[in-house]
Amino acid sequence: MRFFPFLFLVVAFIVPASAENRPNIVYILMDDLGYGDLGCFGQETLTTPHIDQLAVDGMKLTRHYSGSTVCAPSRCVLMTGKHTGHSSVRGNGLALLQDGEATLGSALKSAGYRTGAFGKWGVGSPPPRTDPNDRGFHVFYGYVNMHHAHNFYPEFLIRNGEVEKLNNVLDDKWSENPAYAMGQTREGSGVSKVKNDYAPALFTQAAIEFLDTTGDTPFFLYYAPNMPHTNNEAGRPPYNDGMEVPDHGEYADKDWPEPEKGFAQMMRLLDNYVGRIVAKVEELGQTENTLIILSSDNGPHEEGLHQVDFFDSNGEKRGHKRDLYDGGVRVPTIVKWPGKVAAGSESDVLSGFLDVFPTLADIAGFEVPEGLDGKSFAPTILGNSASQIHHDYLYWEFLEQGGKIGVTTPKWKAVQLDTLNEQKPTELYDLESDPSETTDVAKQFPEIVKKMETWIAESHTPVQLVKEGATFKKLADGFKFTEGPAASPDGKIYFNDIPNERTHVYDPTSGETAVFREPTGRANGLFFTPEGNLLACEGGNRRVTSTDPSGNITVVADQFDGKKLNSPNDIVPDAHGGFYFTDPRYGKDGGDIELDIMGVYYTDREGKVTQIAADLAKPNGIILASKGKILYVADPGAETIWAYSVKGPGKIGGKRKFAEVGSDGMTVDGAGNLYVTWTDIIAFSPKGEEILRLTPPERPANCLLYGRTLYVTARTGFYAIEMNALGAQ
Repeated sequence: MRFFPFLFLVVAFIVPASAENRPNIVYILMDDLGYGDLGCFGQETLTTPHIDQLAVDGMKLTRHYSGSTVCAPSRCVLMTGKHTGHSSVRGNGLALLQDGEATLGSALKSAGYRTGAFGKWGVGSPPPRTDPNDRGFHVFYGYVNMHHAHNFYPEFLIRNGEVEKLNNVLDDKWSENPAYAMGQTREGSGVSKVKNDYAPALFTQAAIEFLDTTGDTPFFLYYAPNMPHTNNEAGRPPYNDGMEVPDHGEYADKDWPEPEKGFAQMMRLLDNYVGRIVAKVEELGQTENTLIILSSDNGPHEEGLHQVDFFDSNGEKRGHKRDLYDGGVRVPTIVKWPGKVAAGSESDVLSGFLDVFPTLADIAGFEVPEGLDGKSFAPTILGNSASQIHHDYLYWEFLEQGGKIGVTTPKWKAVQLDTLNEQKPTELYDLESDPSETTDVAKQFPEIVKKMETWIAESHTPVQLVKEGATFKKLADGFKFTEGPAASPDGKIYFNDIPNERTHVYDPTSGETAVFREPTGRANGLFFTPEGNLLACEGGNRRVTSTDPSGNITVVADQFDGKKLNSPNDIVPDAHGGFYFTDPRYGKDGGDIELDIMGVYYTDREGKVTQIAADLAKPNGIILASKGKILYVADPGAETIWAYSVKGPGKIGGKRKFAEVGSDGMTVDGAGNLYVTWTDIIAFSPKGEEILRLTPPERPANCLLYGRTLYVTARTGFYAIEMNALGAQ
């Protein structure tokens, strides 16, 4: 650690702040800003004078790490002080903060601060529009949903939970796509054809206006621009440039690719926006009483056709966004507090987002909630390094791209890949001699690897899946045997009473159940397509049908190779307009059989049926997981759940035994956990470890996790239990 000599003139101890001397706090969170993107951290092509001035006036934290390698879990770690082995959100999939979970916003609000958040929230997916306000912020303006934040010219922003229209118009490709409609996970994202209101300029102005309203009350400004992130959708044809800016400014005539001109100009705008925030604090006469922290949610991106190497955005660090090498998680961080933090200083103390909560608690004088993983770095920034409590290590787990785990100490870095599948050997790097992580030295230091693996095992705890105190509630009864729950686009739940040949629909809003269709051909498994068509496996009719929103029924599969299907049982559509289904032989005697195989099939969008598995004892439940990359098939005849890698539409391989359990129906949550019904409901982690067992009032037949409710069909009743986990549908 390097300090300038006059550092020791600052306060060498921490005194809990009283109501009279609590400082204002400004936390500036960049989006995908790389370790090498700022001039003060080594950027040689682009200039960032306003941000660099923060470093001149304050301290650079050169070993500060983000909470994760993508936005949602990283922001969760920042807000809660829990690393991703303990946090509620551990990937960009469907997951949310738990009810009542303490955040920086709620803690500082309770401590008497005026709290405002502006820009990108994105803590989990998809959070309700009121989430920032519900989590402790008096004022919010910007994007609540991380997908919405892709679009720099959206049709609306969210102000305190309400939709506020802007003067932009989405291109028809996106406005006509039901997956991007209001209320859907990707609402507001896409690319606009009419671009007038630039969202970052709007919420920056709103942040400045917030500072004008605080009066004598200490304030907490959380300013989180969606920059220099890209518009992912605009990076694809026909647009081919995701770096959305009003113009290319001083870079317009550069001999650079268009996305790189856009990136450069976005960095210029971002630097100017930070300059405006700092200038407003100065204008209010609050500079000496305001702590400013600036950081980034993860390493630099390679999206929207921007290339990390073009401006050397990761410096000497290996990797980028979605990596757990330092390029993906080591982030440029600056702390400024005149008279308290030494100007022009640096610290290489190991720290990260999990430490921000306890640090601000020390500085603002509020109590730290139980269960946090962070350690205050207030002693370091306030010049009392001898009192700093150090981390033995920092830990990350990431649930995407096959699963990744990382551990770092001041000297060593361990990385594990494919942790959700057949895990590769632990990699080990000596960061002191090899800061670019080029040479794996695991074989030379097995004792270090063993220690790192011990820390990894100790750091992970499963997310608490069931809401505390929740029990099963009976929603409807009087049936003979219920099956196949499926959620419609409007949130109603459909299920079958097989012997009575009725499909019922349950409305969660009214709590009422009604008959949707009869007879059903002894329909079993159900699933809705994104277009709102209800797919049904009609075992009695030996076919699969599709019912459109108008009630028209179409047969979409009834034969394979010119022979009648046996008894289609369960079904799941994919993202390519096709669907997978199982075809066991329930209720068929020898005279009924035309197909001598109980198989798994795929029907493409043109209606062609392909047999993709023919070696299972009795295939039953079927579900896609991991964004369509894994296909699970329940085989109760072999008391096994099989997992396949999906190589393309209707193309599977890499069959492996996932769990040894008989199973009927299955559902998945946003973290990739698989819930199966047999004698109980059993949840398995993506690695196949049992993490939950629930016993409904009667033996379950199938289940569906939709939102935070687990719906269960059983012998005579239809049940539900409230969860913390969020359904992947």
